[in-house]
Amino acid sequence: MAVLERTTVCISRAAACNAQADEVPWGAIGKSLGLTEQDARSCLTSYTFRR
Repeated sequence: MAVLERTTVCISRAAACNAQADEVPWGAIGKSLGLTEQDARSCLTSYTFRR
């Protein structure tokens, strides 16, 4: 379970950082995740700083 959790954190952090580096619009990210723009920003920001 611990290995799965570490892998998930690593992958989600990489995905969040890549979306931000590629300058994907927050609205597009939110739409693809089924979230509002604000919720998408909050979610990806939390993934970026998660340890």
